[in-house]
Order: sequence, then structure tokens, then C-alpha cells
Amino acid sequence: MKNLVLLSLLLLVGCATKEKVVPAPATSTTIPEALLQECKVLPKLEDGRAVTVVRWSAKVVAQYNDCKFQHSALIKAVADKEIVIKK
Repeated sequence: MKNLVLLSLLLLVGCATKEKVVPAPATSTTIPEALLQECKVLPKLEDGRAVTVVRWSAKVVAQYNDCKFQHSALIKAVADKEIVIKK
């Protein structure tokens, strides 16, 4: 059971998408509002059934990757005065 969950998490980590970071003009000091949003609250695991755990872990990994990207982009925007443009 644990091996199945770990395998699922490892497979899903590679599915994260990345967004293109483009430098803003030197006059821009505004941080995009999208980067100032808090990360979503992680879902709770409803039961211990294997199928539920796999679906839950997929959601958690996806949310973690989104939050990690958002946080990294915010740090970069503050440090370099860059903005994130979604494709």
C-alpha cells in the first residue's frame, strides 16, 4: 500500500507544468496580483481505501507544485522586479 502511494507521488511530480517568466520593463514595480494569493488549503484524506489515497495524493501533489511555483515566482518578482506571464 505504501509503495503504491509513493510510486503514485513520484510519477505525478513529473506532471507539473511550468509557466514562462518574462522580465518586465525597468519602470514596472507592481507585483502581479496572482502572485499575492495564498496557496489553497490541502484536501483532507476521506478514508484509507487505495483508490481514494491515490486520487488524494494526485491532488496534493498538483496543489503543492502550483504553490511552489507561485512562491518561487513571487520571490523572483520581488528580487528582480519581474512579472509572470501565463501562456
